[in-house]
Amino acid sequence: MNLEVEIKAKILDIDFFTTRLNSLKPKFISNENHIDIYFNHPEKNFTETDEALRIRSINGSFFITYKGPKLSSRSKTRNEIETEISSALECKEIFNALNFVEIATIEKNRKTYKLNDITICTDTIKDLGTFVELEKIAEDINQTEDDLFSLGTSLGIKDYIQNSYLELIQKNEKKC
Repeated sequence: MNLEVEIKAKILDIDFFTTRLNSLKPKFISNENHIDIYFNHPEKNFTETDEALRIRSINGSFFITYKGPKLSSRSKTRNEIETEISSALECKEIFNALNFVEIATIEKNRKTYKLNDITICTDTIKDLGTFVELEKIAEDINQTEDDLFSLGTSLGIKDYIQNSYLELIQKNEKKC
């Protein structure tokens, strides 16, 4: 089982954060544009079960991702299953034929870095702002959370968010 242990925070001062990040000398991996289309199950509400199903487009590649409920109160640890597909459009048609409901599309620009075995992503989300995610695939949740929060402290992060981008977008839509 692949457990994705992740912590997230909104970046309020991108220059301060970038200076801190660069001082740790991470390896730059990529700059990608993501389009995530989220779906809800026809017979259960993924918001209530804390699950997610999406089709992700990344620079011409496509993936289906299922994320299970959060497994920790400290982080966004989840069981994640992802596979590459050849066509986002055909997958979307299959989901529609099965009565899955499209609930949101989220566009973001993601810069990915690697520092040892931790992935650091800065995400600029349309209509939400800029965030950082620190993540690691692990079996020992507690030790991995400690490692991620320690790195977060080194990067000057103080306030963490347990909500997914989908949850944040949905909260914003309710305010309008």
